[in-house]
Amino acid sequence: MTAATAAEVVRFLGLSDVADTASGREGSFPLGILYPYSRDLQRVCSCYDDLCREEPGTAATLLDGRTPGASPEAHEPQAPTLTAFLAAIATLHGRIAFAPGPAGASVAAAFRLASDAVGSA
Repeated sequence: MTAATAAEVVRFLGLSDVADTASGREGSFPLGILYPYSRDLQRVCSCYDDLCREEPGTAATLLDGRTPGASPEAHEPQAPTLTAFLAAIATLHGRIAFAPGPAGASVAAAFRLASDAVGSA
């Protein structure tokens, strides 16, 4: 994963103001309240990287915010890489949902967008 791809994922998750993508290949949270969830954020980035390799159309659909059905691959929610990506977002949300600030709500909104984009719930 490149820092640019990590930045795209962090932007999609709505975490650009609280995450760092400049240092290293994957996103992380600076020292503070969200720092312990850096591994969860990195897992989301890693799962997205896998999705890009295996299903580039679906990956583009997710971050481009296209409507359901915009990609021919968008109707394959059982794909393991897509399932892993959505699960990683859900895990990240579950861990930061109660942290102070808007991070939990941002990740929840991203999960809804991703689920809607691929036609899963």
